[in-house]
Amino acid sequence: KNIMQHPPRVIGASLFSKKIVSVSLMHGILMLIFNIFVYALSVAMLNEEQARAMAFMTLVLCSVLLIFISRGQDIDHGHDISSGISNVNYLHWWIAGLAVAALGSVIYIPVIADLFTLEKPPVNAVALVVISVLLIALMSLKKHYLIKIKY
Repeated sequence: KNIMQHPPRVIGASLFSKKIVSVSLMHGILMLIFNIFVYALSVAMLNEEQARAMAFMTLVLCSVLLIFISRGQDIDHGHDISSGISNVNYLHWWIAGLAVAALGSVIYIPVIADLFTLEKPPVNAVALVVISVLLIALMSLKKHYLIKIKY
């Protein structure tokens, strides 16, 4: 907000501060760990094609979540994911919706799933991943919940 009211960036200053890079790396590493965890559980409990579908689904959902987190996050000014969700950017919502719709079609339309050698995973496994991603999103709402992270 009010980007035109800020003074220009110093010519020699870096585009991203160390704080922004470190927080972004932390988010990426946490999502990577979550993806590896889901894949490891899926391999142990499901067949190979279903495990691959679960890993792909987790990767897409986490990517969409990271977009919301980074879009709403102004590390230097203390904003969180709630500002990324509440600031209406219709194009962003359309892209997120299209990504989730494409994910659903890749997993649940048999012709497309065969191209990717994926198989529809059990509903309870899908629900577990979706709920987990939503919980991660809720934890990112640090202004409104108990988890408070100071950057």
